[in-house]
Amino acid sequence: MWDEIWQLLGSTEPRNRALGWTTLQNRITAGDLAPRQEDIVRLLAHFHAEIQDPVRRAAVAGLITLTALRGVENVAQAASAATHVEACLLSPFQHSSVACRGFDAIRHRDEDAMIALARLLSDREFPNTEFIRIPLDDPQWTERLDHHPHAVCLVGRPGIFGERAVEEFYTAATRFYFPQQVRPPDLGPGEIDPQRFHRIQERRGGTDTDRAFCTTQNADRRTDFAVLQRYYQRTKRRHVLLLAGCSTLGTLGAVHFLRELGRIPIPLPAGGIGERATIEALVQVSAPLCDHASQWKPDKDIHLVRLIVDDRLEWFPAPDGGGEWLSRTPDRIFIERDADGRGTNVYIDEPHGRPTFHDRSEAVRAVDLIASATEGRPGNTVEVSQLDAGNSLGKLLKSPVNRQRIHKKLSGAISANRDFSLLTLNVPIEIVDTRKAAGPPVASDS
Repeated sequence: MWDEIWQLLGSTEPRNRALGWTTLQNRITAGDLAPRQEDIVRLLAHFHAEIQDPVRRAAVAGLITLTALRGVENVAQAASAATHVEACLLSPFQHSSVACRGFDAIRHRDEDAMIALARLLSDREFPNTEFIRIPLDDPQWTERLDHHPHAVCLVGRPGIFGERAVEEFYTAATRFYFPQQVRPPDLGPGEIDPQRFHRIQERRGGTDTDRAFCTTQNADRRTDFAVLQRYYQRTKRRHVLLLAGCSTLGTLGAVHFLRELGRIPIPLPAGGIGERATIEALVQVSAPLCDHASQWKPDKDIHLVRLIVDDRLEWFPAPDGGGEWLSRTPDRIFIERDADGRGTNVYIDEPHGRPTFHDRSEAVRAVDLIASATEGRPGNTVEVSQLDAGNSLGKLLKSPVNRQRIHKKLSGAISANRDFSLLTLNVPIEIVDTRKAAGPPVASDS
């Protein structure tokens, strides 16, 4: 009976999915079904993945009937499990989908990563996901995707599947990307080239920033970076989940981190994540050196560098666990100063539009003092007590209201220790004149 419902809910036809929810409602009403907690979690994942309004209405009716049977508390507990980032990343795979990895005459690429992914996309929970091997010498993407899957998972950067794959799965929506998709032919097996290939570049508005994340290696260890990205290709009407590292180590680390998201879940931001939203995680992974790409053993502590939704919201972990969603860390801060050199307005990302802080407020003064003390240079740290003779900034930051305003508006741009006695600037600060023309980095007043 459940097999029939799962088959209907996983159909590519909206009418069949609506029939699945109606069948669920009728079976529960007749007393023929006793859903377990894992069944409720799976049903809710189907609900979150649904984009057709008529089907969603049928789903709501079915879930109301389910709630009447199992009680609000049990359904709410399952709903909590279905509203974490991991569930959101994987929800498109409740429908017709494929997970791809490449192989050639020499080896099966990213085999350990694919095994770990298969444990996540188990046949019981994701029966509509097919695992396929792509011959790298002749991928035949048109034939592979002629059934128009709802979602495609790529294990490894698109470039390893060839130039055709780079075009097929292209997106400009992501903040992080691989500037060099195809491995240079003169780069031998096991060789690392952070400048030409083993790097992830950050971009904003189609323009590269000055931040890149590169593979490093010494005599004993390798440290790598990887992306976990879910984005929607509107012209092809499908989701893409990219799990890819600069090297094989990073790709394996990306899948391991996805597994960890299920064990230590990150809640969705208030209002949830849109069905077609872009989700990006950048992670760092390290491991002892090994003789072959199939022998990597990543450290258990995989570091989350950034987690961003739609280049708008960012997850900021708390030192003692948990965390919160705030506005994305700005790329740059701009301070507008008057003729007397006093800060009047603060902008983020662009030196125009509506100011983040304005009218010579206390927050403007705080940012202005920090800019002068750090010379506007990322990485510079300053003790609050040494910023000015009267310690006015220290007095400003003693106000919980001011601290909260700076924290929420400039999330991640200026970090502080627990008692706000030590501040670190994480992004550049530049000055603008009263005509809002960008100027050079802030010069120190000392």
